Amino acid sequence: MTAPLAWLGRHAPAALAIGIALCFVIPAASALLRPALPLLVCLVLGLAMARIELGSTLRAALSPPTLLRLVLISLALMPVCGAIFVGLSRLFGLDPGLIAALVYLAAAPPIASAAALCFIMGYNARLALEITLAATLLTPVLGPITVALLLPEAPDLAIGALALRLGAMIAGAVLVALAIRRFAGPERLERNAAVMDGLGVIALVVFVVPLFD
Repeated sequence: MTAPLAWLGRHAPAALAIGIALCFVIPAASALLRPALPLLVCLVLGLAMARIELGSTLRAALSPPTLLRLVLISLALMPVCGAIFVGLSRLFGLDPGLIAALVYLAAAPPIASAAALCFIMGYNARLALEITLAATLLTPVLGPITVALLLPEAPDLAIGALALRLGAMIAGAVLVALAIRRFAGPERLERNAAVMDGLGVIALVVFVVPLFD
């Protein structure tokens, strides 16, 4: 059972590229899976969380220097990037609708699959997870500020609903991670990194499918 997953994990970059390419030829599946997107976010994020010791990660993230760094990175990713996008867009005379789309892109938190991709590509997944969670938790504050500053004519974002949805997705991901670590155990997860990469590829492809809708 685990051998195919391990093989998939060892060929994760190629398998992920092929899987995402297939999304272009199955548009019906995109619409079908669209309602499941919040659950898929929890699954993808939870699989990545399961491979990291959450207690030590949380304690390290809450130390003042790390916390300050994460806040500054979140500011750079959201309002600062948004301002850069708007400045460059106006410089090159882009359509106002496209400028608005770029602002909302900057106002959104990092994609939930960032840590999973870092595991697959051999980058620092723990740092990616810290940034993803910090920026997501700050989105109900920084997101509306970014939109209000750069798109003053846009309608106000529903901060309460936004905070509730993002909080629920993070809570769901934590539950998924804790369940996996409880069932498999940290040592087994570490020994079977290729299997986890294989599961990550499958989850990422399924996660990307509804984004095409």
